[in-house]
Amino acid sequence: MVGGRRAIHRRRTDRLEPRDRRERRADRQVGPVSFADDLSSVSFAEGGSLSFTEWGVREDRTNLLILRSDYRQPFGTFSGVLPGGIELAEGYGVMEWHDVWW
Repeated sequence: MVGGRRAIHRRRTDRLEPRDRRERRADRQVGPVSFADDLSSVSFAEGGSLSFTEWGVREDRTNLLILRSDYRQPFGTFSGVLPGGIELAEGYGVMEWHDVWW
């Protein structure tokens, strides 16, 4: 608090939000995760896992002899249980697989 007022910061979304709320969110970090080879799920070391349902995908395969890139980035929804037993009904996002040689 500054002068009896709560400090406020501006986010990229141009929403105003109390600084103490932002600081609490920053404490919610997860440890190591494991991804399924086909990017269909994510498992957390602390327990819990999310399944991923693909809606669309962005792909690129480039082979220039001295540079090779195989890239896959599906967009879709996540659902499941986060560490701490928090149920995620539906979340939107991307997964990514990238194999590069140079």
